[in-house]
Amino acid sequence: MVTPHRPNRMSGYKQEIVNTDSMPEEKPIHHISNKTEDSISVDDDSIIGEELPSSSISEEESWSYDGKYIQSFNSDRSYSLEMADNNETNKRAVGVDIGTGFISCAEHEAGKKKFRKVRDAFFKLNPSKFLEGSADQFGESMLKNAGAHYVKVDGQLYVLGDDAFKFASLFHQECLRPMSQGVLNPREPVSNLMVAELVKAVAGKPQAKDDVLYYCVPAEPIDADFDVEYHKQILQGVFEEVGYKNINVMTEALAVVYSELADTQYTGIGMSFGAGMCNIVYSFMGIPVFAFSLSRGGDWIDSHAAKHTDETHNVITSIKEKGDFSLYDSTNGIQKAICIYYEALLTYVVEKFKELYVNTPKKKLPNVTMEMPIVIAGGTSLMQGFVERLRELTAEGFPVPISEIRHAEEPLFAVSNGLYEAAKLSLK
Repeated sequence: MVTPHRPNRMSGYKQEIVNTDSMPEEKPIHHISNKTEDSISVDDDSIIGEELPSSSISEEESWSYDGKYIQSFNSDRSYSLEMADNNETNKRAVGVDIGTGFISCAEHEAGKKKFRKVRDAFFKLNPSKFLEGSADQFGESMLKNAGAHYVKVDGQLYVLGDDAFKFASLFHQECLRPMSQGVLNPREPVSNLMVAELVKAVAGKPQAKDDVLYYCVPAEPIDADFDVEYHKQILQGVFEEVGYKNINVMTEALAVVYSELADTQYTGIGMSFGAGMCNIVYSFMGIPVFAFSLSRGGDWIDSHAAKHTDETHNVITSIKEKGDFSLYDSTNGIQKAICIYYEALLTYVVEKFKELYVNTPKKKLPNVTMEMPIVIAGGTSLMQGFVERLRELTAEGFPVPISEIRHAEEPLFAVSNGLYEAAKLSLK
């Protein structure tokens, strides 16, 4: 897994990051051991191995979902981060962000706020295409030896998370996505099951009946025709199947506001740039003035760049996530294609915000002249030059006076953090 690029503006908290992809391949385990030899230090952030909590799924587990018998094998190959938290209650609050690209979770444990994420993807392994005889047994042995996260459903093997991405690339195929354009993919009949399995991998099962869980959904899209309500209800069912009882929902961009704008009384503009969609909210004192989503995101950039460079979607995604170039200094054809569609995406977001603002009745707009911040989150926003280009596009003609444009302190976890903060407030 690619360690995400982190913007210069950081929280300043002591952090522990676990990237389990660096674990020794010859020793697949279900808990990460305390290893210090692989530790490095970046800007006072201590990157160390750390045992994941007992709420995480065990290495091998049998369970049922929607009437199907499932065997799950998970070596906890997820990306994890933690920071200090001043939560005053021992009750468990959980925030889960189910995105098109990644599923992330935030919760409180042992005096610290913990974040985890896993790639929201799966790969249907069909070893019989490459082997004869006991191909299925060989395929499962290969997955176990690699310490991969996989499930076995009705005898069919599915690889999940970052491991799915790797195996798909190995066999020159594309990963399958439980999500498409920000909502559950109706063309993949096992999407719900895969999401449930990945949710268990990052959030675990509930530890008590009074655990409070918040999850997010997109705001209603203004450029696509699909029903967010169906998506919301299906995800509700996913969390119920996992075992949660106190389940609540919030729109994605509002979660960014709850995460980052407490110092402005939750007043400002939150933008979440995900793989499937962009979510935007204009919030005043924690109340959405308006919120909307757009059906363009990181996948839209990748698919168009792939089409014009004759590369696979996976290759474009890998180059983009590597993040070793800027929107201002692309050096080759693939980078240029990525930059062209980043420019198109940012211009599109700004123009749609302007249109919605103009079309909103004045009586519904707050009568204020104060400058407000724009805070941005999501993996698609991590490209170098992203903030600078958005700042240029909003410098003239933007209908809301802007005080600053900045990244969330942890862009990959801002949504799950905001959901956690909302869940924490519900505990009091």
